[in-house]
Amino acid sequence: MPPTLVEAAREPTSARAVILALLLSRADDAVRTRQMQMLQEQVEAMLYCQTRQLAAEAMKLSAEMRLPLVSLTIPALKRFSPPQYVQFRKIVSALVAADGKVDLFEYCLQVMGLWVPRCPLRAEAAARRPL
Repeated sequence: MPPTLVEAAREPTSARAVILALLLSRADDAVRTRQMQMLQEQVEAMLYCQTRQLAAEAMKLSAEMRLPLVSLTIPALKRFSPPQYVQFRKIVSALVAADGKVDLFEYCLQVMGLWVPRCPLRAEAAARRPL
C-alpha cells in the first residue's frame, strides 16, 4: 500500500480525502469529472486539493487493498463531531450516486456505515449513529 495513502488515512482531514479519492470513478472519465465538480462545489478548498492529490495513488490501488485502506481511516473518522460526520456522509452519498449505481466497494462502505442510501428514515437514524 502506498505510504502516502497510509499516512493520509491516519489524520482526520486527510482521511476524508482518502475515502473521497477511493470513490472517484475508475472506469468512466465523465463520471469522475462530474464527481470532481461536485467536490469542488461542496467541500472546502483544502479537502478538494487533498482529494485531487491522493486520487492518482488511489486509482492505482488494487481492489483488494481498497477496503484495508478504508479500515485505516476509521480511527481518524471517529474524531469527527456529529455535524462534521453528517456533512462527510452527504458528500460520500453524492459521489456514490453520481453514476446511478452501487458497486461492491460502495456497498461495503454502506455496510460500514460511511454512507446511507437516500431514505429519509434511514438518513435520520444514521445521523444519530456513531461510526
